[in-house]
Amino acid sequence: MIQFQDSDSDCSSDIYSSCWIILPVMLSAVTAERDQLKDVDELAKHKNVEAGAGTVSGILVQVVEHNSCFYLNFHADTHDGLCFFLALQGQKLESSLAEKENCIKELESNLCEQKEVSNRQHNEIRLLTERLTNEARRIKLLEREGDRLRSEISLLESKVGLQG
Repeated sequence: MIQFQDSDSDCSSDIYSSCWIILPVMLSAVTAERDQLKDVDELAKHKNVEAGAGTVSGILVQVVEHNSCFYLNFHADTHDGLCFFLALQGQKLESSLAEKENCIKELESNLCEQKEVSNRQHNEIRLLTERLTNEARRIKLLEREGDRLRSEISLLESKVGLQG
């Protein structure tokens, strides 16, 4: 199970941006693996045999090539043995597929949470930038006012010096 820090904790934006990049990559990898498992399950249902075979516990194992990938095709001496073996393999595939789908859902959920956190941080940064800009304008205005007052003081001092 993938663990992430609480969204309210103080983490740097680098961590969130790396999660933002990593989560979709992980999601696509898990989705691809799930799709491959579905393909293997469908391939097991078809009987396109193109290679050699051997026997294991009364079950004939054949290597099948499909789209440059090698898969195993199983045949039993008895119909019941084959059905049991295929049912067992099908259950394993379905279990693995369900596990991958749960992982995908969890990754999608984490991705949505990370997007929300990222959006909140983006809005907070935008507000802080606006405040900083306003404060910089106010500082410049006060500096100009200070320069004007110093100039006025100098002018008044020179007038007082001429009269005195």
